[in-house]
Amino acid sequence: MLIPKQFGAALALVLVFLFTLTLPGAAAPPRDPAAGSPPAGPPPPGAKPVPPARASQDRPGGAGAPQAPLRARGPDAFGYLVSDSNERNGPVFTYYSTTQLITTWQWASPTSENDDGIAVLSPPFPVRIYGRSAVTLTISSNGLIYAGQDFCNPDNSDCYLNSSLPSANAPPALIAPLWDDMVIPDSGDSGVYTTVVGTAPNRTYVVEWRGVSFYNFSDQAASFEVLLHERGNAIEFEYKLLDGDRASGGSATVGIQSYDQSSGLAYSIDELALTNQSAVRFWTLTYPNSLSSDSSGCADPVYTGQVVNPGSVAAGFHLSVGDSNPDFSSVVTPTDTGVISPGLSVPYTVTVNMPAGAPLGVSDVTTLTVASTTQTFPVTDRLALTTNVSTLGADFAPAFGSQAGTAGTTVSYTVALYNSSGGANSFGLTAAENAWPVRIVPTDTGTIAAGASISVTVYVTIPTGTQVGESDAVVVTATAHQQGECPFFGRLELTTYDGSALDRRPLPQPRARHALVDFPANGRVYMLGGATTGNVLEATVEEYDPRADTWTARRPLLHAVSNVGAVVLGDTIYVPGGFDGTAAVDLLQTYQPASDQADLVTSDPLPAPRYGAGVVAVGGKMYVIGGAVDITGTDTITRSVLMYDPARPAGARWQARAALATGRAFAAVAALNGQIYAIGGLSNLNTLTDLSSVEVYDPAALSSTLGS
Repeated sequence: MLIPKQFGAALALVLVFLFTLTLPGAAAPPRDPAAGSPPAGPPPPGAKPVPPARASQDRPGGAGAPQAPLRARGPDAFGYLVSDSNERNGPVFTYYSTTQLITTWQWASPTSENDDGIAVLSPPFPVRIYGRSAVTLTISSNGLIYAGQDFCNPDNSDCYLNSSLPSANAPPALIAPLWDDMVIPDSGDSGVYTTVVGTAPNRTYVVEWRGVSFYNFSDQAASFEVLLHERGNAIEFEYKLLDGDRASGGSATVGIQSYDQSSGLAYSIDELALTNQSAVRFWTLTYPNSLSSDSSGCADPVYTGQVVNPGSVAAGFHLSVGDSNPDFSSVVTPTDTGVISPGLSVPYTVTVNMPAGAPLGVSDVTTLTVASTTQTFPVTDRLALTTNVSTLGADFAPAFGSQAGTAGTTVSYTVALYNSSGGANSFGLTAAENAWPVRIVPTDTGTIAAGASISVTVYVTIPTGTQVGESDAVVVTATAHQQGECPFFGRLELTTYDGSALDRRPLPQPRARHALVDFPANGRVYMLGGATTGNVLEATVEEYDPRADTWTARRPLLHAVSNVGAVVLGDTIYVPGGFDGTAAVDLLQTYQPASDQADLVTSDPLPAPRYGAGVVAVGGKMYVIGGAVDITGTDTITRSVLMYDPARPAGARWQARAALATGRAFAAVAALNGQIYAIGGLSNLNTLTDLSSVEVYDPAALSSTLGS
């Protein structure tokens, strides 16, 4: 008799938000390569446990197999749902012919070239998993894929044992069509293959496990595929031939997991859930998946998004909202989408009605529920819209600051105070919560027009006798003299240190080739895009608060890019071009910190693809300086200067300006006194020739001066 394998911790499977199933288990015996079934008795130290057979008869996945029940479930924290081809509106089984046999395996044992292997591949386009783009994938012979290269090393014995989801024992950015202990037979055309279907930008990357069997169960076999699409978040599993309990999922994990391993969605775990010529699809019903806004207590924030029909037949959806704070009242339009054709979407708008005089710091979470009204497609998704009251008619820019000085000296801070009250107003300025002497100039602003600003300077004196490392914080409050419906005021928080600046909190994860900008309106720093460990491209936007010394993940860019720059124009951060893992792109992406909203300027993309360019703002306009148009070649580095003017009509915001004297990419570029300085860089990507020259570009004169 075979002893069931050790399941470890109980496995939680969320069934349409309602049910929890726990599976106990017992220890497994070691495997005997010479035997068709494992011997009885305890495993010797270091032995590889044998995945179990089930007590039931082996069930071929063909004719006569029981029909699987409907299994729609989710969403997980990201918003993924899962459905299968048994649903009327589920995915349609589509199996592609693959041609590229993977031969670059790293095997766990040099004497066994068909068991526990991994191969690192670069798909022809960045693959989106949980909203992020991966340019490198690791394919495991054990029926799984994940982003990066650093988890399932050949000597990592955990990678042939499947896991519950989410789990730290499962790889990050996991795609598991049939995660089990598999063997690639030496006979026939068995193997793992890839192919690309379609044309850009609508390609599909296919990975097929063909004719694979299972460790110590060579009489069972499976052929199945993963479909990864160039557009969207959808991930699809296709099952062609499933012969036996193991092939039908009886000892496998079928599901996906996020990069940080905190969120995941299982279709099945150790369950006979799969059948021949069937499909499973992971998808999102709404986009974006959550939003947040920092708003005035006198202004009602508005959120917009899309309801997507990812099914194969037409369906309609009902929208409703609820607020966590009873003083807030949200309204959604439309409340019913009407019938949406497969693959299309309908926009929605949520307006959050804020209570009059809402105090600074009050927040509300509006839950938007999207539920299908089509009986054959019973799905529901929910997302959170977070509103924070962060301004009450007066705004300091920046609103936070910190400096260091020595005992007995005075440190000064100069900020802008904006009148956001909606009409002409004047403000009195006072200091509080400070122990060190503080002086404010002016203490009364006089009349400021609506939307206009004045300069305010705060002087902080560090007392004699303070110790290095001591600090003091002051809160400067601007209070309106003319009160309207709301009690107009704003706050400025400043921290002064005795001594040099203190060490600051590190990045949440390693990052290179990203953009970094300071955003004066809120005194915070934003890091956008780039690449992390394993050269995985990032769309992430990380916000750094110097006052609190904290990093916060914000709404990501719509496209993951590296080798980018960024500038601030008004209330928007612009990110032009970049590298998407395959080539330079002509995208113009934006991010607005106030609404935590990422977007794409489709009316005015970059006139030409560009990465490694210098990006700088002068006079309310953005300049893209030099850069590269391709990843190889002697003529890929450009001298071009492109100017973007957001005040011009849509479709006509880019203008070509006078070129640089020298083509350069990856140069240091900065603006000073209305002129642009381009320093160093590369002049040739093939030879990696560095430049030492300094070039001064005058946007007004359309001329460039080259220094030695």
